[in-house]
Amino acid sequence: MKKTIAILFALLFCLLAAVMTAGAEGELSDVPQFDSTEAVAAFIRTEMVSRSAEIRFKATDEAVAAVTLADVCEHTGNGTEGDYLRLALNYALPQIEKGADGVFVLRPTYYTTAEQEAAVGAYAESALAGCTAEDDAQTARYIYDYLCENVAFDLENLYNEEDLLKYTAYGAAVNSRAVCQGFATLYYRLALAAGLDCRIVTGTRGDVAHAWNIVKIGDQWYHLDPSSGAQLLDNAAYFMKRIFDGYTIHYGNETAPEIQGYLFVIGNDGENIQTGTLNGELNYGYNDSIVWQLNNKTGALVITGTGEMPTILFQNGTPFWNNTNIKSVVISEGITNIADYLFNGCSNLAEISIPS
Repeated sequence: MKKTIAILFALLFCLLAAVMTAGAEGELSDVPQFDSTEAVAAFIRTEMVSRSAEIRFKATDEAVAAVTLADVCEHTGNGTEGDYLRLALNYALPQIEKGADGVFVLRPTYYTTAEQEAAVGAYAESALAGCTAEDDAQTARYIYDYLCENVAFDLENLYNEEDLLKYTAYGAAVNSRAVCQGFATLYYRLALAAGLDCRIVTGTRGDVAHAWNIVKIGDQWYHLDPSSGAQLLDNAAYFMKRIFDGYTIHYGNETAPEIQGYLFVIGNDGENIQTGTLNGELNYGYNDSIVWQLNNKTGALVITGTGEMPTILFQNGTPFWNNTNIKSVVISEGITNIADYLFNGCSNLAEISIPS
């Protein structure tokens, strides 16, 4: 009898182990596998937009699985992705862990739920239904005015760190109150839904952390700041400006690095700004991926983009940088092979920063 019971227990154990093994194998078979970083990033992006609490995938090797925040938050033109997702993750991609079964797992935390994001989508559809704009500039103004009139800057909860919805488009749309980040993310969501090219910029206004937007009209990018505009009876001061006095952009995980190369339009903002690209008449092996901006009021020349600057530039027979207004030069890390005599004609140049 005891022997019979022992045999039955052994059979039951084997059956249980087989069922568990089959279940585990079935579970693993449902995990998608990718052979490129781009495919992994696209999968993670889709899962995060859906607000998945746990994202599981397999990759052909660990290098393929090594995606970055920039990969996942690539500017796709979809208002639920790109900069919107970057801020939803608070500028940080969760650590991707690899289990013993070879499955990679990441567990994001978000400011909002899938249900809250659906509410933002419904709000966007309703808000844009009243837009009768005839061009991109009018559309940008409609969305800006709509937010300034319908969303309040949340001074009451400004320092309440338990209220995370103030940082979100949901807070701005559904609660009708938000801080600068909430305004900027909702503007981004509405602008892209309306067919505008828009980005979210983060940095400082004065010494205070701040977020605002840039929008592309024609071939140029303009700054606009709906959270500041919402606090004024006349919001025009923060709409469609080439620069905002006292604002500083932070790049890296906060603001997408490629924004540094965007060319902003010249505006009448109390500063004499010249901008351009190193191409056309100045084309000595240069191209329009190198952008320059000179503030003739401060004498600051900033050169951004990617490429080489190996030779001196001439325009109408005169060295291009032969400018006594230039007092300081900053060249971004994307530019290489910089000729050491480029700025010899700048007699008032006191400081130059060149990537090592």
